[in-house]
Amino acid sequence: MIVEHLDCRCSKSKMSFISRRKSKMILVAKSSIKAIPWLLSLLIFVKYQRLSKSLQFRSLSEAADERTSIAPAKTLKQVLEVSSEKQLSIEQAPRLLSPQSDEPLYHHDAITWSNLVKSNARNSSGVFNSKTPAWLKMGSCPWQNSSCWNHCVPITGDVSRQNCSAASKYELFRPPPSGHCHASVLHMILDDVSYEMSRLNLLPMLLAGTLVGAYRNGTIIRWTKDVDLLYNLTSFEQVREELATALERLGYNLFLEGIWRVCINSNHPLVANIFEGNRCANALAGYKGRDVAYADLYYFAHISANTLKIQETGIMRFDDIFPTKRIQLLGKEYDTISKPEAYFRASKYPDVMVEKDIGYR
Repeated sequence: MIVEHLDCRCSKSKMSFISRRKSKMILVAKSSIKAIPWLLSLLIFVKYQRLSKSLQFRSLSEAADERTSIAPAKTLKQVLEVSSEKQLSIEQAPRLLSPQSDEPLYHHDAITWSNLVKSNARNSSGVFNSKTPAWLKMGSCPWQNSSCWNHCVPITGDVSRQNCSAASKYELFRPPPSGHCHASVLHMILDDVSYEMSRLNLLPMLLAGTLVGAYRNGTIIRWTKDVDLLYNLTSFEQVREELATALERLGYNLFLEGIWRVCINSNHPLVANIFEGNRCANALAGYKGRDVAYADLYYFAHISANTLKIQETGIMRFDDIFPTKRIQLLGKEYDTISKPEAYFRASKYPDVMVEKDIGYR
């Protein structure tokens, strides 16, 4: 009896232990199930933080490439609306970069523009009979040096945000009441010069301030005094005289002053459209006066298989420049360098997505 009683107690004790253990396991299981949402939330939060941190260090080019496939091309009206703001975010910028195709970039509007110039150019006879700066000399420049500044026609164009945020060369035929925009003349110079350079296989690419304007909001900076192009130095020396002749035929001077520059002379077919004697009487010669519209041409030269020299910038990696990309400016595609952000850093540019609020010449 005693043995049976002890066996019974042991059996009950064992069952009680198993029951308690089972209860604890059920409790732990219930607690784990309740904790699952919290654990998932924690994992999602950690993953989000890591993703956010990585996104902060992504380059602007990666973001631009990603948007290229999803963002529709913006119209000039949208560009104008965006350009009216003082600061642009990367998402607002319509300057989406795209890889260069195998097809060469031609200026398909060159013939159309030439016909427009012929049919809309005003008679230039007597245009310089009114007040003109004492330093201004008529005709093309017979030399290719800094004295050619005196053959550059001043324009003193409008630079206001209201009128010139998305100014193009086509407005030279229909100037606003305040007069034509400086950027409209620059757009004409850019197209004419880049077309002739492309024709001679000089690989012109948007650079410096012109690249900033295209990269930021797809326009020419309204208050800038010039446009900027990069070209192949090796090829340039072989065709320089041919380029000078072609530009002179269009009414431009090509001259050297540290860098090669291009400006409008008095023979330009649209000189009567852009020169206003009363406004230009006190204009200053050269680039310091900000009254002359011109193009700056910067060369690139090969230093080694992996490096290039960019004039006035310095040494850059070959893959920062090539392969070239296409960029939109005023609704038209132009060639530019492969990594604009690398160029902006090398040139020590400030935040290129912030437009200065400048309303003076």
